[in-house]
Amino acid sequence: MYVKAKVYKEASIVPTISPEVLFARNDYQDLLNNLKQALNTSDSIYNELYKPTIFNYVRLIQCLPDVTFPDKLWIQVGIERSIIAVRNAMITRSDDARFVFAVFTASLFIGLGRLVVNHQIGLCDKDGFHKKDFNFLDDGWLADSDFFRSRPLVGVQKEIINPSTIMLAYRVIDKSGLIWILENPSLYVNWLNAITYSSGDVGGLNEICELSENVIRRKKLKDMGLPVDVHFNDDLDFAEKFWLWLCQGVKEGMVSINTNSSLLHVLASNDVFISDKIFKAYIEEKKRKYSSSQLIDEFKKLGVARMEGDKFVFAAKYNSEKNKSTSIVSSSIFSNNKGSLATNKLGQNEAGSLYSSISGAQASFVNGEKKGVVVSPGQLLLPLGVQKSSFVKVDGLSSNNNFSLNRLNKAYFGGINQQQF
Repeated sequence: MYVKAKVYKEASIVPTISPEVLFARNDYQDLLNNLKQALNTSDSIYNELYKPTIFNYVRLIQCLPDVTFPDKLWIQVGIERSIIAVRNAMITRSDDARFVFAVFTASLFIGLGRLVVNHQIGLCDKDGFHKKDFNFLDDGWLADSDFFRSRPLVGVQKEIINPSTIMLAYRVIDKSGLIWILENPSLYVNWLNAITYSSGDVGGLNEICELSENVIRRKKLKDMGLPVDVHFNDDLDFAEKFWLWLCQGVKEGMVSINTNSSLLHVLASNDVFISDKIFKAYIEEKKRKYSSSQLIDEFKKLGVARMEGDKFVFAAKYNSEKNKSTSIVSSSIFSNNKGSLATNKLGQNEAGSLYSSISGAQASFVNGEKKGVVVSPGQLLLPLGVQKSSFVKVDGLSSNNNFSLNRLNKAYFGGINQQQF
């Protein structure tokens, strides 16, 4: 059963929208009219340079929430910021059309690489059943799919943001416009600096873009709502609630990681192995008439479990060494600084009830071969850099580099010339 909603949540099944449909809406058409008024340029220049860039921006980003304003769309914030920047550029450099275009695109693209580190996008069908992961760096336009779901990633890799911003900017900007900027090397350098928050020219492009970013952060933006009807699939509700419960438990330090009795282990691939016992613990906690296999079957449709062929459940071999440290997770991982709690305290919060079934499941967890699910990428649960488990090894899984610098470098240096020039 589908439940329509006006609020964007992690479980939302979001239909894609074309630029033509989006800008047929009055509120978004007003945005374009405000931009045209600020530019004061001819229709031919607007249609040749600005319109293709804006339309590509929509094809890529779709209805994703902005990082600064989670209740506003990334598209709205980006265009509003670029309007502010263009107005400032027209005050001092209205006679320099190339400079104004550079200001417009730079202010539109500021921090675009955060798409890669803040969102895990899963393409799905109208029922919310996962089809494949989407990678912003090399998977075309998000608009080419029908439905998607976005989940937050934890532990932002700041090293990836700037090169990802440049790669995505190259894809979105109109090619003739990019060549126009490249013909002025100093302007191009300042353009790169502006979109990556780097220092640059004083009183020029960088200063204008920085000012527009500061203004937009303080501005009260119009509530334009969602331009699409998102919905939820009630048949996946129990699995979605389990996932949120697990994420919250990990965040608050209520679930131990990487110990001999832990139900969660960080693998060499940076993915996270979760024992099937944690599914049983949740069912027990909620007193539902479910089997763990039923819940796992629903869970695998959400797109957070790794797919190796038709397999979602894997056997894990546990190290039999019992004298190793009881925990190798540092306290800095958890937002409340509780860190790794002692085994006899796990599963108890201040009220003494939430996650109470976890401690029992962990106490019964012994060495040997166990079954579970591999969550991929692991950043859906834990930031990169968490020490790998010494107690568990999942055979037959290749390393997942979706968000590694290695994959980024390969895409950046190996594909940019072919794809963009």
